[in-house]
Amino acid sequence: MTGWFERPTAAASMAGMAHALKATIVWTLGLVAAIVVFVTVAVDQPQPWSGWTWFAYVAGQLGFVLPFAAFAGGVAIWGRNTAVGSTAIAVLAGLLIGLASYASSEVVNPLAEYAALADQPDVADMRPFGPSTPAGKLRQLRFVDANPPGQYRVGHETRTPPNRVRLLLHVPAAFVVFSILNCLLGLYASRLTATLRDASRRNGCLAIGLAGGLGFFVAAYAASHPNRDWVAVSGVAAAWIPLAVPLLEAMVLGVMIRYREDVSVFDGLNSRNGPHPRGT
Repeated sequence: MTGWFERPTAAASMAGMAHALKATIVWTLGLVAAIVVFVTVAVDQPQPWSGWTWFAYVAGQLGFVLPFAAFAGGVAIWGRNTAVGSTAIAVLAGLLIGLASYASSEVVNPLAEYAALADQPDVADMRPFGPSTPAGKLRQLRFVDANPPGQYRVGHETRTPPNRVRLLLHVPAAFVVFSILNCLLGLYASRLTATLRDASRRNGCLAIGLAGGLGFFVAAYAASHPNRDWVAVSGVAAAWIPLAVPLLEAMVLGVMIRYREDVSVFDGLNSRNGPHPRGT
């Protein structure tokens, strides 16, 4: 049986990584293009968008979509290269995808948003802590911790509950971990359906990917809803608990793969050894 964490060769690592990143990029660009077209035509067409606003919006969508598209990268690893060490390749590919997502949503997007507001006379009031990068959120957290208002208000820079700010700090890091888990889920889905016909295999992988992605999205949305009592609710727990969905799915798929491959090995040994005599 192929080792799950055996070290791959350099050639296998490069090939597997290239397949994973290519599949992820293709799916990400397709989904982001569809979202941007839909929003432009159906939602924000009457509103003139500046270049910085466009750039910020696209960067934010890239940061959001990349972790979900990592599933396609995991599928591509096993579909093109079943060499030893595929799990390690999936972990590394998922980490790179997650870091790209973090940079896009937490650095590029807030800096572009801030640049789009540069001409506004009240930009200092709108963004008193500067761009909403991790550094800006840390400044905001220190401020609201040291200067609690009479009444908290989600969305107001200086009156946001500290737990809400902690949530916003931790969610992007949780999405990095989700990228790794989702890439592993793609690998496991492809490995589990490897013996099926092409059409059935595609449908099986799609079903597993949708189940994991939608499950995590619903859990994350419910956990981070702005209407929750963020004075009492832990922002750190709300950011990380939704990862239980893809983690549980990965564990179930892993057990199923182990069972199937163990049965295959046992059947192969029986077929080579021939039928066993009954009795003595």
